[in-house]
Amino acid sequence: MKFILTTIAGFMLMGVNAYAEEWRVADHLTFTPPTNLDVTFQVLPEVDPNRKLVLGWKGDELCYLIRVKNQPGHVTQQQYWELFMNTMKERCNDQVSILYEGEYKTLNGKDVTHKTIEYTCDGEKATQVYSLLIVSRAAYLVIGTSTDGDIPYMSDGISLLMKSAVEK
Repeated sequence: MKFILTTIAGFMLMGVNAYAEEWRVADHLTFTPPTNLDVTFQVLPEVDPNRKLVLGWKGDELCYLIRVKNQPGHVTQQQYWELFMNTMKERCNDQVSILYEGEYKTLNGKDVTHKTIEYTCDGEKATQVYSLLIVSRAAYLVIGTSTDGDIPYMSDGISLLMKSAVEK
């Protein structure tokens, strides 16, 4: 009986470790996804055949994808968002609105700002989640795109990932 319990505990620990790996999502930035978050880090050839993306799932259904873009550093969160929103408004002829915005901290105390933005560009309406992390070396813009329209599910997933972000 003790052998069976030890074996089961070993398999459970292996499962936890398999999901608690560190992903290098950009230069000097890693995510360590929580074990309860249904995400993978892989190439999605239809989007970018050369780069891994974070993919959010509900079982076998792809729900969202996340891209991480390095941005110029040495600006404040406010300065970055003002420039970003002005650029979006120019590109989309002012058809841009913020549905939600908030702030939280990563596990190591870095500030993250978060916006859910709805926009219409070239006749196509979209809603995306943007999270911004500015650290000593750079700024990172995390862009979430839903594939199933469940924006709250995607937003929650991105928040959990961003809380695990560490500058390396």
